[in-house]
Amino acid sequence: MSHSNLFRLLTLMALTACLIGCSDDSSGDDANTPVHPAFTTYVALGDSVTQGVMSGDANYFTSQFGYTILLSREFRTKFFTPFMIATASGFFRTDPAMPPDNLGVSGMAVLLPNLPVGTVTTSADPNAFPRELDAVLAPEAVGSSVLDVAISRNPTIMTIWLGNNDLLGSIASTVDTNVADLNANTAPVAYPYPFAAKLDDADPRGLGFAPLDRTAPPAAFEAAYGAMINTLLNGTETVIAAANMPDTSGFGYLFTLAEASQFLRTYGGVSLGDLTNAGWTSAGFGFGGDPDAVVPFDLLLTAMTNLVIPNPDKVMALQLLSSGVPDGFGPLFDYDANNLDSTEAAALSVRVDALNAAIANTVSANSSRMALVDLHGLFADVVANGYQLTDTNGLPVTLYETFPIPRLSKSYPGSSSQPFDRNGGIFSLDGIHPSPTAHATVADAFRVAINGLVGSNLGAVDVFAAWRTDPFVDKDLDGLVPGFSFTRGSSAIGATVIFRDEDDLSPDN
Repeated sequence: MSHSNLFRLLTLMALTACLIGCSDDSSGDDANTPVHPAFTTYVALGDSVTQGVMSGDANYFTSQFGYTILLSREFRTKFFTPFMIATASGFFRTDPAMPPDNLGVSGMAVLLPNLPVGTVTTSADPNAFPRELDAVLAPEAVGSSVLDVAISRNPTIMTIWLGNNDLLGSIASTVDTNVADLNANTAPVAYPYPFAAKLDDADPRGLGFAPLDRTAPPAAFEAAYGAMINTLLNGTETVIAAANMPDTSGFGYLFTLAEASQFLRTYGGVSLGDLTNAGWTSAGFGFGGDPDAVVPFDLLLTAMTNLVIPNPDKVMALQLLSSGVPDGFGPLFDYDANNLDSTEAAALSVRVDALNAAIANTVSANSSRMALVDLHGLFADVVANGYQLTDTNGLPVTLYETFPIPRLSKSYPGSSSQPFDRNGGIFSLDGIHPSPTAHATVADAFRVAINGLVGSNLGAVDVFAAWRTDPFVDKDLDGLVPGFSFTRGSSAIGATVIFRDEDDLSPDN
């Protein structure tokens, strides 16, 4: 498709999305009037989750399911989310003249919003914005920061979910922590944690930029977070609902040895005998020699490429996966860089508690204009107990068509034998970013906090409606999900491993 035709198509999609974002799904007399004065102008600040990334990509198809758009519908507030695609020449943005309300930017961190690296550098041709940050903030003037743009929108209500990227990689020691060097895009930075490297590819400063030092003491994070909030509160009349962070050590598609074994047996054609011959069933065995270590989803998919080739040596592939032996392209795993061992998991849990305490302190200090949204507690409960779908009256939903609905889980279908882990539904296929159903649960958590903050009476977000159209749920319980076939992440996964469900209402297809 040519750039001109693509521009026309995406512009049409974006105009449609504006209507979607501004549509009315709640009751009342006037669909064009916010249901409460506090909802007159809504601005969202966040990272890739707020932007609407699913399966490694944010575009029209994914962003329209984001929690911010669901909230704007509850508010009955006009809310514009910019849409774009990444091309070889930069970031292509639809309708770049439309001022954004959703200021979610992939890779955004608390340490970035007002630093020079967190400002607009160009108002380039919309076919080739050099950085995602520039594409999101267009048409704001060169030199504008995310906070400048937020204040210019004169919000009456804001949601903020930031800190995830300050947390991810925080157990690492960076090679170069000199901010001037980092801003100049000079020295590379090494991280011993799987998500950091992937997130750096989406750094709002542009591709290839080395990340900021995320190992700063919690007090430094609290100071930066507090300064950000003070800037927003002093510059506007807004109220703010601010979310804390889930515990990443037990979140996302992080596979234990048992889950990885089950996943590879389900999708990789691996037998119990193969696992035994590769040493996987031996007492004390684990990734990198740690029986409590976990590995991320994309590394299992890397292993799968060695299992789907003609006549694979499955035992060899399993040994490569578990030991990090070179596979011809360098190490399949650098265990200091890719797995999360038990020591790191413990350190990460301590870190998330400290950063969440900093957020809570800031909210408490501004309690007349802020409310805390406890997403840490929400997702901890999902990990421990699964998520029970309910309707808008709070009643459990246990049947769809002729299929029972198990509790939703963080695990990919087929990777666990626990009853509530059998159909996933919480993550998209990159194993990190939430699914439409999870976005709906997040929107509902924000809704509850906002009702308490401003005295509104917003009804429950329809999580079941989100579930019905969610391509990351295994509705027919055959161990497969449809996925978004048009996002980069899901397409790459589908090209590597064919386990996408063509008909999720038929276990035979």
